[in-house]
Amino acid sequence: MGMQVFTKSGVFNPADWGLKAGDMVQVIAVGGGGGGGGGGGAGGSIAYPGGAGGCGGKGYTSSFASFSACEPGGGGSGGGYGAGGGGGAGRAGSSNISAGGGGGGGAGGEIVIATVKLTSANSISVIVGAAGAAGQAIYNANGADGGAGGASSFGNFVTAAGGAGGRGGSKGAEGSSSSGGRGGLGGEGLGRCGGDGSAGLAKTSASYSPGGSGGGGGGGYLPGSPISGGCGGRGGAPQFFNNRNHAVGEPGSGHGGQGGSNLSFNDSEMPVTSKTILYGCHPASPHGCGGHGAMFGDDGQSAGIGSGIVIVTW
Repeated sequence: MGMQVFTKSGVFNPADWGLKAGDMVQVIAVGGGGGGGGGGGAGGSIAYPGGAGGCGGKGYTSSFASFSACEPGGGGSGGGYGAGGGGGAGRAGSSNISAGGGGGGGAGGEIVIATVKLTSANSISVIVGAAGAAGQAIYNANGADGGAGGASSFGNFVTAAGGAGGRGGSKGAEGSSSSGGRGGLGGEGLGRCGGDGSAGLAKTSASYSPGGSGGGGGGGYLPGSPISGGCGGRGGAPQFFNNRNHAVGEPGSGHGGQGGSNLSFNDSEMPVTSKTILYGCHPASPHGCGGHGAMFGDDGQSAGIGSGIVIVTW
């Protein structure tokens, strides 16, 4: 029994291991994770970028110091190799500009498990897919989509596609103080289950309205774990309740990251049980918890490795 693990591209030489034509090898190939989408802007302000594959999205950073000034957190990345990146937070709106939506989480890379019969003892090229690029936030515009992860392959025998990037959140619409525009739409997680970002709130008579939270990144592959893949959680939808925000991001499934939350963490009206959710994911997914939006929106946790992996055993 032998094993060779590739975390970067290289060459597999069967003869080095005494293998010959007709021998069987088992291959696990995982593509690179997609990048998270950037958050949507609002008026004259820029929002916050998503995370590259395996990295959490950026949360809102605010100088406000009141419970009502809570802002959205970025989505957490997925866990394992080929993990998707979390979506970035949307920008806050104002009395005549609606808030931007959170970016969607990037999808995890494809996971392919195959048995290969060697046709010769010649060397075999091994490609390990790169992580997808982060979706950037653009001044007073929709957030950019995250980049797709690169494909991983074992010669011409096995190919695992990279995860698609999450969509950028929409810019908050502008309107008069009486009508206002709708909140920017959250970006969608594409391909293999990046979590959706949440929409920003439409403008209110208040001086500001909170933006949407980023979606969690799709799950990757963790060697030795019985769990693989999984979907990122949806970002917590902003809302006001007694001038407080109460919106915890959804947990992911498998190794998927948690969506960013959007709430006043120090709010005395907030149940303690709800607060503790922010510090851990559901038991099956300990790897990618999303950031929460307290008075200062946190970045999503960077818990995975965005690039893929190829494992050969015999």
